[in-house]
Amino acid sequence: ARKEGRKFSVIVTETRPRFQGRITAKEFLESGIEDVTMIVDGVAPALIEEKQISTVFLGADLLGKEGFVNKVGSLGIVRMCEREDKPLYCISTLLKFDPTPFSPEFLEDRGGKEIWADAPESLKFYAPAFDYVPYDTGIKIVCEKGILENTNFPDTVHALYPWI
Repeated sequence: ARKEGRKFSVIVTETRPRFQGRITAKEFLESGIEDVTMIVDGVAPALIEEKQISTVFLGADLLGKEGFVNKVGSLGIVRMCEREDKPLYCISTLLKFDPTPFSPEFLEDRGGKEIWADAPESLKFYAPAFDYVPYDTGIKIVCEKGILENTNFPDTVHALYPWI
């Protein structure tokens, strides 16, 4: 879009717990996109509701048969896009597909050290690193085969990569 001369702004979430959004923000700036803003993860749904975000793009750490896994906070963003009828895309290679049925036990809990290194000893933490997002949310997959609707997604993976 930038190469075609379109003007747009990008809002990047910090992506807790390991702040991987900082890498994304730097890459946008280094690619010549001038209007890049970083926000804390929790404010994204509010900006969607307030009409300050028009389209959402998420990544995926794993593509499953019924949904995908991405950084924690993704599900709240997706649900707000659903509610506000915002276009929603997951950008990923189909090589991240795993046909194993999803189970909540697959989601890594990182404990509290990444949230608060010197926390009070008796404080408990729940710190999952990932969310599971079902495909029935209207999300489209942007991949090496183009833009896929969730209904034909696993068949496309197997046609392209039969060994998966």
